[in-house]
Amino acid sequence: MAGFRVPRLDRVVVSVDFAEPSVTAARWVATHFAPEAEIILAHIIEPPPATRASVMRYPSMETIVGKVHVEVEIRLQRLCESIAPGRARPEIRVGTPHDELVTLTSIVGADLMVVGRQDLTSSGWARIGATAQRVLRKSNVPILLVAGANENPPSRILIAIDESDTTDDVLGWGAFLSSRFSADSTVMHAAGVDSEDDGDSWIDEQLQKVAGASTMAQRVTRTSIRPAESVIAEARDLESELVVIGSRGAGSADQLLFGSVAESVLLSSPCPVLVVIPR
Repeated sequence: MAGFRVPRLDRVVVSVDFAEPSVTAARWVATHFAPEAEIILAHIIEPPPATRASVMRYPSMETIVGKVHVEVEIRLQRLCESIAPGRARPEIRVGTPHDELVTLTSIVGADLMVVGRQDLTSSGWARIGATAQRVLRKSNVPILLVAGANENPPSRILIAIDESDTTDDVLGWGAFLSSRFSADSTVMHAAGVDSEDDGDSWIDEQLQKVAGASTMAQRVTRTSIRPAESVIAEARDLESELVVIGSRGAGSADQLLFGSVAESVLLSSPCPVLVVIPR
């Protein structure tokens, strides 16, 4: 368990672009997921690229950004007062959205970043959005993608683990949230049809290493379908209201190195997904 981080939810950054998914995510997190945390509603103003024509025909970039800043500050302040008066504060930054969000999260010492997921009728990464996709590549704190959330804290949690280095952190977050919400939690391992018969003992060994995890239910699936499909099927079968899963983080070339399991779960989960990022 070297490098294991004790989960906390003292300060949360929520990406807000004023579209419905981000506003819904902010309300759900402030009311149900982290009702005692400091909530930082972050909006990133991305200046349009300067061209010769725009420089000659339109106001200066500073003037444009300044005007937008005033309008955004009013809207953010109203949203803060609406969702969490006294706990929420606005944060406006100028630059590339994913870079600014990751930087802000680090500067304020946030424990979690929250992004609203787009309409599930969209296809592929459009369901998540370009900014969220890039944030997932670079963040060093867990990311909560909110979609399909009920009007209550999660009472049923599915925690998906595998034989990777993130297992301790995933179980740690799962146990922390299970206790926090007094939730019925299930730890699952999509072992596959060719797995060893001792898969049940392996999952039990993992649970014993993390405080509070040993009391959670266990499931080992051995089916021919892909692990991601097993996770989604379990989430639907258990009527889970939150999925906790690990990622592999980003490589030096800024490539998204999510295992196919985590990526597919993010795209298809019927409920919010907490992606635990490795140290």
